[in-house]
Amino acid sequence: MDSKIKWGILSSAAIAVEHVIPAIMNSKYGDVHAIASRSYDKAKSAAAKFNIPKCYGSYEDLLLDEEIEA
Repeated sequence: MDSKIKWGILSSAAIAVEHVIPAIMNSKYGDVHAIASRSYDKAKSAAAKFNIPKCYGSYEDLLLDEEIEA
């Protein structure tokens, strides 16, 4: 495998922030590349906390991002 899978996270809830994002970040095969929340401010805050390059205020916008692979 040449590069990491670019993940998009569809939540800024505790399960995502406390478990899912850290697990992907600790994986040698995954990279959290974007996060979305119904609240742009919550997505932006989570993105800043984990140094995630992209954040969205709607799930649909993340799903339309062609760079996201999973």
